[in-house]
Amino acid sequence: MKSYIEATAELLRLDAVAVENRALEPFQHTFQELSHWCWAGVAVSIAMHYDPNTKYKKPCVVACDMPKAAPCPERRMESDVCRCCDNNTSWTCNCDAGLEDALVTVLKVDPAKIKTRPSSRSFEQLWEAMPRVLCARVEDGEGDGHFITIVGVKKVTEVDGSVSCLVTISDPQSTSTFEKPYDFVFAKVYPKWTDTYCFGGSSSCW
Repeated sequence: MKSYIEATAELLRLDAVAVENRALEPFQHTFQELSHWCWAGVAVSIAMHYDPNTKYKKPCVVACDMPKAAPCPERRMESDVCRCCDNNTSWTCNCDAGLEDALVTVLKVDPAKIKTRPSSRSFEQLWEAMPRVLCARVEDGEGDGHFITIVGVKKVTEVDGSVSCLVTISDPQSTSTFEKPYDFVFAKVYPKWTDTYCFGGSSSCW
């Protein structure tokens, strides 16, 4: 039996006159493993996008290599050995951290190369910026912060001339990426988009 998303995508293809797609490829979605590790999950996906042979294939490895000023350093090290990848002690590393610090850690770049802006992006702004590494800090209805990656954008022109604007999101809390209408994603799923991060690509971030 097809999932709701698969069935919806199939209907869109059948009824569409034209489909335009701009996506970040290749892209490896990463599950964050621990409840506060969204920053690490996003960083792993970005690291693997640029270098499939990167050592950062697990969020715990990112947690181990974060700067000492980053999350709970007193818990990350025991006798100068990082315990974040130890199943028995990894929970002690389950702390919040900044995405910019995580990206600098995995990409080994000057922080100035990671552009940030304290605001959301419209669908057309995303369309112009893609494909590139484009991440966002979002909040749920209770104000809890979270990091995601915007993997792709799609314009589907229907037979009646209307245009559906879709986004593909890699949310490290999910087991896979998902595609939904832009207005739904940034009104219902993530009601508040606070910051935008971009890196690489030949087009303008903004």
